[in-house]
Amino acid sequence: MMIGLHVFEAVLNAVGVALMGAGVAMIHISSRIRQEALDVRLSRTVRQMQADGDEPSPAALAQTWRAP
Repeated sequence: MMIGLHVFEAVLNAVGVALMGAGVAMIHISSRIRQEALDVRLSRTVRQMQADGDEPSPAALAQTWRAP
């Protein structure tokens, strides 16, 4: 009876660790997706400003960075 309880406890701990690992991975992936989206927005802003003949201003880039 005691061995079965130890096995159950070990399996439960392993499942908990796996779920925590999956949660950390999801947070990391979400962060990377947000960073990529920000990079794309900044790149588009710079290209648009250069196409208009303007130098990218820090204020315009900051506004792009704050945009949702």
